Amino acid sequence: MNKRQCNLIVIFVHSMLALFAANAPAQSYPSRQITFVAPYAIGSLTDTLQRVAVIEASKILGQTIVYESRPGANNRLSLAAIRNAPADGYTLAGVLDGLIVLQPLVDPAFKLQPVQDYMPVAVQIESALAFISSGARPYRDIDGLRAFAKANPGKLNMAVGIGGSSHVFAERIRAAMGIDFAIIGYKGSAQSYIDLAAGRIDLVLATDKSLVESGKLVALATTGRERWSSLPKVPTLTEAGVPVAGTLWLSVIAHKNTPPEIVARLNSAFSAAVRTPEFTKKIEGTGYAAMPAMAPDVIVSYIKSEMAAMEPVIRQAGIKLE
Repeated sequence: MNKRQCNLIVIFVHSMLALFAANAPAQSYPSRQITFVAPYAIGSLTDTLQRVAVIEASKILGQTIVYESRPGANNRLSLAAIRNAPADGYTLAGVLDGLIVLQPLVDPAFKLQPVQDYMPVAVQIESALAFISSGARPYRDIDGLRAFAKANPGKLNMAVGIGGSSHVFAERIRAAMGIDFAIIGYKGSAQSYIDLAAGRIDLVLATDKSLVESGKLVALATTGRERWSSLPKVPTLTEAGVPVAGTLWLSVIAHKNTPPEIVARLNSAFSAAVRTPEFTKKIEGTGYAAMPAMAPDVIVSYIKSEMAAMEPVIRQAGIKLE
């Protein structure tokens, strides 16, 4: 064997060892507990459903997942957690579309792009919003709202989270209906619901169907492409002649440099978690539904398409995060 052949053998052996070393973490993953950081308000419906999804993913992965609540800071604490953690798949974060789609558009200082800044792992569940009115107003449907608004200019208002999904939906609805109502910013939805019930606020968008179950508030329409199963008599905005449709959706992300093999393993587990009998039972009647399973690269394209669709709406309305 000549020297050149010996060198080729050495290079081959080193290459194979490097390949095995690179694949070893993915093959043994997960070998210890995983931390899942959630930014949602503790006790909220989103928080409750995400906890159940994490439990189901834990069963599928065969490893403990510790759920940590870190609300506040415009839901950005979950993002900070994965940025500051090793890129090994042992720290994950839950995020709403408002963080990864809308906030980079309404806050010029907040630069955030999939792959460049984080790795999408899975999309899980989505929910339409109910367009709810105070029972103190005389209208009970979209046509009634439109007529009232035109007959009483400047008398309507709507509660939103400034720069968030409800704000963007409000602007889309206002433009599509050709009516005007004042935008009132709230830091939390709970207070806006109290003010709605008291008649101090006229309109809100919410995922909580319990707001209308008492009969004191009125659901005018929902934002989904199909009727909300838990509010089957309430039409969609599109059915009511307002061409606005969309949902809030929840996803899982990891450090941007997480190995592809680990991302694929997590994608499979978290996508399956929201289709288990246990999760399906928990989600029934909430207004939320499992999203179609998407591979990580498809999720990246989905996020970018959502950003492209929302950008002109936000620019035209002049929405900025306070």
